[in-house]
Amino acid sequence: MKRKRHPGNRPPDGQPSQPRTERGSKRSRISFIVLLVVLALGLLLVGRYRADAPNAFGRWRISQRRLVDAQWWLEWAQRLDPNNAETEFLFARVARRKGEMAEVREHLARAAELQYPLARVEKEQWLAMAQSGQLREAEQHLASLLSENQGDGAEVCEAFVIGLLRHRRFETARELLRVWSADLPHDPQPFFYLGAIEQDQKNWDKAIGFYEKALQEDSKRGDISIAIAKCYLEKKQPTQALEHYRAAAMPDGEQRVPALVGQAHCLRELGKSAEARAPLQQALAIDADDSAANFEIAQVELEAAEFASAINRLAPLVDREPRNHDARFAYAVALRGTGKAVDAAKQFEIVSRARKQLTKATNLAEQMESPDDVEARHDIGAIFLEYGDPEEGLQWLTSVFNYDPNYKPTHRVLADFYAAKQTQSPQCAALAKHHRAMSQE
Repeated sequence: MKRKRHPGNRPPDGQPSQPRTERGSKRSRISFIVLLVVLALGLLLVGRYRADAPNAFGRWRISQRRLVDAQWWLEWAQRLDPNNAETEFLFARVARRKGEMAEVREHLARAAELQYPLARVEKEQWLAMAQSGQLREAEQHLASLLSENQGDGAEVCEAFVIGLLRHRRFETARELLRVWSADLPHDPQPFFYLGAIEQDQKNWDKAIGFYEKALQEDSKRGDISIAIAKCYLEKKQPTQALEHYRAAAMPDGEQRVPALVGQAHCLRELGKSAEARAPLQQALAIDADDSAANFEIAQVELEAAEFASAINRLAPLVDREPRNHDARFAYAVALRGTGKAVDAAKQFEIVSRARKQLTKATNLAEQMESPDDVEARHDIGAIFLEYGDPEEGLQWLTSVFNYDPNYKPTHRVLADFYAAKQTQSPQCAALAKHHRAMSQE
């Protein structure tokens, strides 16, 4: 049915044209007043609630472990309302999930300043302490934190599990994971951490079993697929690993770059180096500075005797990551390929010395008969701190204090480590001072 045209646009048949009527003028004034009222109400609502929607989306993305997306929503919320306490609190939670504890403190302080509930700020502070490994102070609050029915039991469990894993207290972590899984049987994360524990212990099949249970609960988790792929690589099964890397390379996934790099590595393992270039070029198009992607494509170039190109990729990588011994070894091979034998020999020597020490640390860990062997824990941590992954070194060293809080050799090593970094943050300066005092008592 056709809609009738409004008669105000033309006169009825047989009647002369008329000027705008008084009735039309009244209608226009009323419409204008209504519009003003609507705009005023809109401004009032926007002023009061403008950050609520993006905050809600940010919280949702945090729960999904999509931290990049969460950060985007919270930045939008901050632009709409620079003084929103909820936004600051959620920024703190994102920072904690990333392990950026200095930012956690800054955002929580700002949230408290903006009158965010103090109890929730304090709770997040305890979770940050637990996650960073300060369990001696945090563990006394674990029972009360879990008993609070605020819908964030998983946050509490995860923070403490991460802290326990930092101290390599695997059995205690398993107990907490069982509690977590019993309360939330469809949450994939407890299975994910159980898989990580088995992976650390080199129990590849058990790790894969737990990871697959986690994947059953959330088939879109790229990080779980990548963890499974790494286990298959350790089992020398690159074909199976390739399948899981491909599953993780979702176009909009936060794991797309490592998944593409993993695909390339598997293809090289399968003798298909030429095919490995395509996923690596995709990865570098997303992040040109990604270390793993540059290393893998340099490996492809070395296999093709493209030594100069490999050097151009590896030299900045080695400068940026001096403890990346695989990259340094590849750099030495590239130098040797261009006839720079002396320079190559220096790089090979650095790698050889580091690998000997790391092998020693691995042997110490495998031969440690008692968990309270603080001397072995100290030696393993000190080696990793100097030659390997500093984070792993810190985990081993701080685990010493579970058995002997006053072990002076560990306090001395940590005092030196944090003193070298004290200009980077007030926290490092405070830790250096603390460990120096403990080492001299």
